Amino acid sequence: MHELPPSPDDRFDVAISGDEDCVVVAVRGDIDIYTAPPFRRALDDARVLRPRTVVVDLAGVGFMDSTGFGQLVSLIVGDDPPVVTAANCRPIVRNAFRLMGLDRVLRLHPYGDPPLWPGVTDTSRGDEASG
Repeated sequence: MHELPPSPDDRFDVAISGDEDCVVVAVRGDIDIYTAPPFRRALDDARVLRPRTVVVDLAGVGFMDSTGFGQLVSLIVGDDPPVVTAANCRPIVRNAFRLMGLDRVLRLHPYGDPPLWPGVTDTSRGDEASG
C-alpha cells in the first residue's frame, strides 16, 4: 500500500458531539482522498455510539470528492443503521448527492436553512454561528 503525502490543506477538522439519540459530526475543510481517513474515523466513532440519527454538518465544507461520499454511505451499511442527514449542504455538494442518487438514501438539509438539531451550524443568519 502506498502512503499518501501530507495533505496540502492542513485546515481540515472534524468534531463529534451528541448522545444516543443524535450525534453531530461537524466537518471543516475539503473532504478528499487526503482527509478521508480522519473523516472515516469520526464517522466510525459516531456509529459506535449507536445513535438513532447521525447528522453530518457540512457547513464548513466547500468541496467533497467521491471518497467523501463513499465514507458517508458507509454509515448506512449493515445492521440497524442510523438515519443519516447531511446538513448544510452547499449547492455544489447537494447537486453531487442528487447526481449520484444519494438523496434517496441519505437526508439532505440545505445550506441556509435553520438547523433542526442542537450543535449544527446555523447558516440561516449568514454568520455560520453554531446552533
